[in-house]
Amino acid sequence: MTQQLDAVGTFDVEVSQAETYLGESSTGTPYIGLPFVVCNGEHTGDYITAYMYLSEKSFDRSIGLLAHAFSWDGDIEALATGAFSFAGLRASIVTKSEPYEGRQVTKVAWINRLGESGGGGNGITPIDKGKLNALIAGKGARAKAIGSRAATAIGAKAATGEKPAVQPPAVQKSPQPTLATSADKDELPF
Repeated sequence: MTQQLDAVGTFDVEVSQAETYLGESSTGTPYIGLPFVVCNGEHTGDYITAYMYLSEKSFDRSIGLLAHAFSWDGDIEALATGAFSFAGLRASIVTKSEPYEGRQVTKVAWINRLGESGGGGNGITPIDKGKLNALIAGKGARAKAIGSRAATAIGAKAATGEKPAVQPPAVQKSPQPTLATSADKDELPF
């Protein structure tokens, strides 16, 4: 049975298809939302959404983390236009439990490259087009620079003979229900 992931631990996941990955919290903070489905183990098929906030405070960390985990170049405009999609990309996530509005909730604490460990209906509220254009104009080049630095670092590791993570077999996807989220907080993505 597919359900919201409520376990704490490390999980191999795949990003599900989404109408948009760029969202906006109720407080107006833009974010990149990643709807994940667990690929293996006892929680196969369970889902959880990660929110990578793009406030001034968390921008560099969010973009850098996504660039590292997915070898993404940081091109927010390509993400907004659909020229780039996270759909089908895989990673390892670390989840944690924390109190939220009087109850314990599970959230994504870290997103790592697959195999690494370390520290529409998907719950992503689409970002206002004006704010999206301002985000791309104001921080698009910065995001690409962060992505480029991460890609260069990954390329340097590959040049030393470090092997890329092995991709596990694909998991059959099932429809995901609308999720209640804690995306209304402007917080760091970890």
